[in-house]
Amino acid sequence: MAAQMTQTVGVGVEHTLKRIQRFLSNQRIERRVIYANVTRFVWQRIRHWKTVPIAWDWTFCRDYQEWQVLAASVIVRGRGIPILLRVFKKNEFDGELSQNRVEDAFLRELHSLVEPHRRSGQTIVIMADQGFPRPELFTLLRTLDFHYVIRITNNISVTLDGDTMAVGNIALKKGERKLFCSVGYRKDQGLTIPRLVAVRPKDVPKGKRLDPWFLVSSLPRGSVAITRLSELRFTIEEDFRTMKSNFNWGQSRVRRLKHYRQFLLLVVVAMLFALMSGLAAHNKPSGEESFYGIQFKTRLRSKQTAVCRFLGADNH
Repeated sequence: MAAQMTQTVGVGVEHTLKRIQRFLSNQRIERRVIYANVTRFVWQRIRHWKTVPIAWDWTFCRDYQEWQVLAASVIVRGRGIPILLRVFKKNEFDGELSQNRVEDAFLRELHSLVEPHRRSGQTIVIMADQGFPRPELFTLLRTLDFHYVIRITNNISVTLDGDTMAVGNIALKKGERKLFCSVGYRKDQGLTIPRLVAVRPKDVPKGKRLDPWFLVSSLPRGSVAITRLSELRFTIEEDFRTMKSNFNWGQSRVRRLKHYRQFLLLVVVAMLFALMSGLAAHNKPSGEESFYGIQFKTRLRSKQTAVCRFLGADNH
């Protein structure tokens, strides 16, 4: 990181390392304020959307330290904008004690960030993969007025028309899609899922086997709409790869947890500004780009001022 900054700004490595250290240990930077500002900024531009898709997933960074990160990203034009991240050392969850409690606390914090900006009647959909199959999680999502589209594993039991079976036993032809309503979830049938969509891919690359998808959802929509929302979830995996490669997230040698959390704040802001710059260049390719009401100029001071105002740090 220090070497790349040295090449960019032309300052010695030792001085750059000190600047990085000062940022990572800066007590005035408030994680909550930054995520609130990111959420507010994004929501002002998507407030008119009827449905807001948010991809949710865990990722791991193991190159130098065992970091475990839980992230939520709003999907905008095929890319994800991270609006909340929580990081832990692998399997060490601070006061929450367990991964399940971390996920529940994360959703409550996400709700507190989004709710002040949410338009009346706006539908927020949380899309997640097979690592989130808990009935208690589905109930919490609906309590928070979030809808969900979550993929489940083939061995989970469901009850269809009075018959209990593993969901993987649903017969599907190639390219077939089936929709089931009011499905008993797991053997105890303690929870009824409004929608279950079973899909088998039509086009399978030669030599590969693609398992069918089984999607549970609270949305009162058809199978096509639910499947398309689930496909948007892959965006967050692409974002993880971008952050780990283009932003050298995976190569970070930060060791202290509080410093690593500061570092991820910088990654979030960098991802947001990179997306904005890319969209601005696509929409209006010129020397001075305007996107989302912010001017991107070549002068360094104007960029620093824009970032400080965005972070709410211009008074520090």
